[in-house]
Parts: sequence; C-alpha cells; structure tokens
Amino acid sequence: MGVRARVLAVWVVVLCAAALLPGAAGADTGGVPWSYRAIKGNAGECLAISASGYDFTYSWTTQDPVCRPKVAFDEHSFQVWQYLPQTDNPSIAYVHPQEGPYQVTMPGIGLYGVTISSSDPRGTWFPATTGLVAVGTDSDGDMVPDAMDRCPTVPGVDQDGFPMIDDPDRMGCPHRALVVDAGTDIALSGQDTTTLKGTAVEDELPPGGSLSSEWSTVSGPGSAVFANPASPGSAVSFPAPGRYVLRLTASDGQLTAHDDLVVTVTERYRVELRAWIPQPRVVDPVHPIPEPMLHINSIDSLHACGPVPGPLWQSSTFRGDNHRGFDGNYRGRVWAEFTWDGTAVSAVTFTQDPVQLFGVTHRDFVMEPVGGVARTCTESARATQAATVTPVGTTGLHLDLHTSNPLVDWFPRIGHAPAIDSDLWISFPSRSRITFTAKTDEFPDHGFRAWRNGKPFYTRAVNQAACVNTVGLSGAWNLFQRLTSQTNNGTWTSGTRAAPHTYDRVCT
Repeated sequence: MGVRARVLAVWVVVLCAAALLPGAAGADTGGVPWSYRAIKGNAGECLAISASGYDFTYSWTTQDPVCRPKVAFDEHSFQVWQYLPQTDNPSIAYVHPQEGPYQVTMPGIGLYGVTISSSDPRGTWFPATTGLVAVGTDSDGDMVPDAMDRCPTVPGVDQDGFPMIDDPDRMGCPHRALVVDAGTDIALSGQDTTTLKGTAVEDELPPGGSLSSEWSTVSGPGSAVFANPASPGSAVSFPAPGRYVLRLTASDGQLTAHDDLVVTVTERYRVELRAWIPQPRVVDPVHPIPEPMLHINSIDSLHACGPVPGPLWQSSTFRGDNHRGFDGNYRGRVWAEFTWDGTAVSAVTFTQDPVQLFGVTHRDFVMEPVGGVARTCTESARATQAATVTPVGTTGLHLDLHTSNPLVDWFPRIGHAPAIDSDLWISFPSRSRITFTAKTDEFPDHGFRAWRNGKPFYTRAVNQAACVNTVGLSGAWNLFQRLTSQTNNGTWTSGTRAAPHTYDRVCT
C-alpha cells in the first residue's frame, strides 16, 4: 500500500501544482489533537474544517474572494483518503454534497487527505481544493503523528514538501543530506601515486535509489589520473609535481554533495656525476718508460718498495678502473639529492666525505734487477681535492668535481699530473623536464645518472676514453693534453618521466 498511497500523494501535489504551506492547527478537541495543512495555490483556503474528537466537518468558506464563485458551480466532488495508517482501501468518503457542510468520522490517529473539486454546467471539472489532516499529536509539524513517526522531533518531508511516509522503516524521517568526506589532505614526497580514502554516506532515501560517486580534478598543474574514479577508495597518480585539489562528488539521485582534498606532490631526485678510467693501466707521468737504476731504485719507489739494490730496471703504472659504462669503480664522484615541487629546488643534501667521493689510486712498481728476480710493489692513496654542490638560482644546481692524483703530488712533488675535472649543471625548464649541461676534461670517462623517486631514468657518458692510448711516452702526452682541455661540452634535456635510457659514446 505504500506505493499506492505515494502515487495518490504525488497526484494530489501535481494536481495542485504548488508546494504545501502551513495551515491552521486544530485544537485538542475531544482529547484528540489534530492539525490541518491547506495546499495553497488551488484554493485550498476554501476548505473550512472543524472537529470534535474523530468527527470532522468540512464545508466551503466564502470569506475568500477566490472561494465565492465556486459555490455557484453545478457539482462538487468531496473525497477523503487515508494515508496513515496505510490500508488496502484508502478511500473513506466520496460524495457530491454540493458546497457542504459534510461530516465524516476519521477511523483514528493518522494522516488524511481531503479534496473538493467543482464542475461547471458544461461538466468541466476545475482544480481541486485540497489539504492534509493529521489526527494525533504531531510534535515536529510534518503531518506524521508521533505515534507513527520514527523521527518525531525532526520534520521529514520530501522534495515536494509531502510527508515522508513511503518507507515504513523511515516513516516521517527527513531525507538527510549526503555526508561526503574526501579524506585528510595528503603530502606526497618521493612518490606520485597514492590510494585515496574518501567516504560517502547516505540515508537510503529515496527507497530503491543508488548512491554514486565520482572523483575529479578541481585544480592543479595537470589532471590527476584515477584508477577507478567511481570508487571513493580509488588509486590516483599525478602527472607532475605541484598542488592538486581533488573533489569527491556523491549523489543519491535527489541530493548531491561534495568534499575537496588537497594533495601536494613533491619529487625526490638524485643526480650523480662520475669520472672513471676505462683502461686497466695508465702511464706513470714520472716514469713513462722503464728507467735504468745503477745503484738503487728511485726516491718515489723507495717510499713504496723500500731500497732495492741495482743495477736494475724500474717501471711503474697507475691502475685504471678498467670498465665501460657508468656502473663500477670510480676515480671521483659527486652527487646531490634534492626535492623538486614544480617551482623550486629545496632540501638539497650531499656529502664531503672523501671515502664516499674519491676512489683509491694504486701505483704499481716493477723492479727488475739485472740477473735477479723481478719484484713488484704497490702504493695506494685516496684523493681529497674537491667535490662541491652549489645552488644556481631556485631551479638548478652545479656539481663540481676535481680529482687529483695523490701519488704523484706527494713528496718530492715532482712530475705533477693535472687533476681530473668535471662539471655538471642541472635545471628544470618546466615541471616535468630537466636539462643537463656538462663540461669535462677529454680524459678519462665522464658520465652522470639521474634518479626520480628512487628510480633511474637518465644515464649518459659525456666522454669515452676507452680507446685512448695511455701507456708509454705517447700515452703520457695524451693524458697531459686531454686532462688540460676541458672542452668536452654538451647540453641535453629529458622528460623526468621518460622511460629509462642510457646514452653512450663511441671511442674517439
């Protein structure tokens, strides 16, 4: 019967073409409180109602100018419907009493609808005069008696203003607004994906309705990508660093509500600059070729090997890092880690610890006594010259690497070898693009690698020295010439979210 009663209620409202407005409240007559609500806009004010207990008298009133012409109509249809309690036969009275008065006894506490329609001599019926009568105490004034009202202190009416009586489990309860919560604001550092924790709660009205929700991007440097935009708990990823405002909107078919969430995305970068020697051994600039020693080995080999009596031949080389590519040992390196929020570089960290910045240099000596057994010995030391990181404006950094050869610079400080020099500038021309500018010596290998949020995305060899002759007199000349010529320059720009790639160089 709920559906049938609801259909009649909608018919009454549509017929009246107006919203319900408060009418006169009846007195406590015969110990039974009652109230009447006229439906304005269709001469609902023309109904005059009085009551004694459950007995109600209905008649026309001629006090309103709108009502007086109607008493001259040919026929009047008077009807009473019972909405509450719901019943299989809601019609209580249906007569043609002219203008009344007409008396009917209400069956008991409940909600009733009354209508009077009029027709002219040609049989044309005009819009009805209608109203609602609530019999029984109605504390919240929603025309649902407290005895049947599950929310007796909060008025519950639908979008047309009709009492909420369709759902027995929600009788008289208002259609509460949707409660939408997008969740607390999120700060993502070092990641660009997360799972949202939004919620949307409704009161299950109207009956049979369904709750839907959808995520959208209100503002930001781009549009967030939702794995399942219809789910309040969707995963989401962001195309660039910056501040995003996300909105969770929910609807139950009648009401709509939304809530916003702010997500701040910052990326964490690491950029490392390296220099390494791809050859297994490199000429010693002090002893580029084997030397005859008549009585005892030289001063520098004395430090490494102790005295070796002559006559003998002495030779020495430096041990190279002996690998191609960025990964492996290094002669020197410098790196910086920092945060990029799409507009500025911040939270820069780096180290000045020589153990982390410089590799160990090995100088291998070979002593070959005339008519004796050859002897080898090694001296090792770590370079400590310079490795610095300097901000360049608000969107860039300069990585500067200088790696000396400590075994040649040590006492007696003869045969000084040039330092390995390498510079790298990084900057962000846009939120999701990075530019690298390198300036290095032409020896040895120089290269750099960039990581975004812990994942490498760009590796480049700036110089390739694997095929350079590095032994003998010609090797000494090559090293001196190439180590004093910092003309190996280049500038490259990459998307920070590009697929990882390594750019190598062929031998020159």
